[in-house]
Amino acid sequence: MFNIPELTVDAIQNGKKQFINKYITNQDLKQAWTNYVNAQTEFLHVSIKTGTTVLTTVGREMMETKVERLFNPYQIDWFRAGWDAWTAQVNKKV
Repeated sequence: MFNIPELTVDAIQNGKKQFINKYITNQDLKQAWTNYVNAQTEFLHVSIKTGTTVLTTVGREMMETKVERLFNPYQIDWFRAGWDAWTAQVNKKV
């Protein structure tokens, strides 16, 4: 599967490199800017990888957690409690 964020970063960073190669004529500046763009690219790839790993792990843990336990931590049978309350109300002698 394609990783769209990484492809986007690569496209933008390659555009920067093309700009540097086309418009900067001083070799020292060209090398410094190229190194800077390469460092940005590496940082962004690591950031995307870390973010993806965190989101995947959190999603997996949420899916593995029982939804009932998550939303009903005391394991109350709400249907039964409601039914008992309703029948008590209906059978109440006035």
